[in-house]
Amino acid sequence: MDIPWEIRNEDNDFLYETISLLNRIAKVNDEVFKSFELALEDKRESHSILYSLLALVIVSNAKEDVAAVTSYQKRDSITFFYTKNDLSESTVDHVEKLASLAKTAARDTKMKSIDFNKAFIRHVFAYCKPKIQRRLSDLRDRLTKTKPPTDVVPSTYEDLLSRYKSLESDPSVSSAPKSTADKEALHYSKTGNVFDGLYKTLRSLHQEVTTDVFGALSADTFLGLSMHCYVVGYASANLDIAKTSPNLVPIMRACQKVGDYYRCGHRLFRAINKSAASRIRFKNLVVQYIASPEELQKEIDPDYLHVLECVWWRRKGTFLPITRGQFLAKYQKGIKQYGTWPTQKFVAHAEITLITELVDKYRYTPTVVGVSKNCCAICTAFVEGVNNSRAKQTLSEWHLPGSHGNHYNVQLPTVQNSSLRDGIEHLGGYLQDKLVRLIEECIPANTSETPPYWSSSDTEYSPEGHHFPIWEGKY
Repeated sequence: MDIPWEIRNEDNDFLYETISLLNRIAKVNDEVFKSFELALEDKRESHSILYSLLALVIVSNAKEDVAAVTSYQKRDSITFFYTKNDLSESTVDHVEKLASLAKTAARDTKMKSIDFNKAFIRHVFAYCKPKIQRRLSDLRDRLTKTKPPTDVVPSTYEDLLSRYKSLESDPSVSSAPKSTADKEALHYSKTGNVFDGLYKTLRSLHQEVTTDVFGALSADTFLGLSMHCYVVGYASANLDIAKTSPNLVPIMRACQKVGDYYRCGHRLFRAINKSAASRIRFKNLVVQYIASPEELQKEIDPDYLHVLECVWWRRKGTFLPITRGQFLAKYQKGIKQYGTWPTQKFVAHAEITLITELVDKYRYTPTVVGVSKNCCAICTAFVEGVNNSRAKQTLSEWHLPGSHGNHYNVQLPTVQNSSLRDGIEHLGGYLQDKLVRLIEECIPANTSETPPYWSSSDTEYSPEGHHFPIWEGKY
């Protein structure tokens, strides 16, 4: 067998082949639970939470719209950088309006939190309405889900409501508030019990979501609804509930996603008014957008087995130890239509665009980056490579939100900085090692099985059946 080297030998071209394959066959399904746990890690002074929330409120489309943001502050000013997978003029105008509101709040020391939140949500609701309506629809679906009477596993609105009620009457459980959401829940309880407040808030939220017409929803009404979602979604009891009743996580996570719009305004106002120094910085707030690269169209080798042969040879130095059939037996669902798209679209992900521009163009050092959703595995591997390179020189590192582990068709950046180049190299190794592991999972457990390349397919040579005639007598 010849060495499988006919495929394009340019490193970046070859990376696009591996990215495309992983996009088809390597998926993880626990993004909801990971996001839920990360969201409840509510460190009071953590600006990484605020950054990710600010990224969320500049996302407008219901799908495939991701933003990344960060900021650098000086003694008397803040520069806020942002980008999106597809940055438009309407986004730039929206961010300018939010920046103007923040500067107004910094100048007006008498402005109250409720007034700021109302103005903030009016801007956000007008721009983010498609995304908000998608999250509200998902919340409605979660709150109206039913199950057969024989199903005793807690997974519905009624089950969560019942759980809050049982906690209210449980003397072994402390009802003292442990979070901001718990404190707000107390306002809805006449008995001063957090769980009673959560019970009543969830019941009210169910009524609001199932009776309101989302298309006619006003910004002020949404503010109240978002506040109620925040209380239920970020209640401290949810972590313990999730451990014993994981099927309730989708409901609580859906509440978090709607409540994040209130949460963002609340945290931003708090950041502005933290001190006299912070108000001075916000008075001199500057926003700077980073343009997103055009989508990249790449020709992809339609023969996935050829790509696998090349990856295996590069990493192992031997021929592929599995047949096409053995690979299809495990990954047919994801790979069956792979060859029908010889030309594929690769999109520049916002977090990579932001980091590479800040380093190569602006010469900034690493900081915390907020993203409107958890990062994909490819972006995570790239940043890990950059950080590994910088760590060897005892330099600062980039900090991103968690990763959901999925792979998408991500456009690779053109970079100059040495640590960024190391990030690309690390990503290449990650992608190929990932495919190697997937191939290894297809190798038969029986080690005595003949290697597939020792004999060719039966379709290539006839067994010469005419030398062995069949019996043609009467049956």
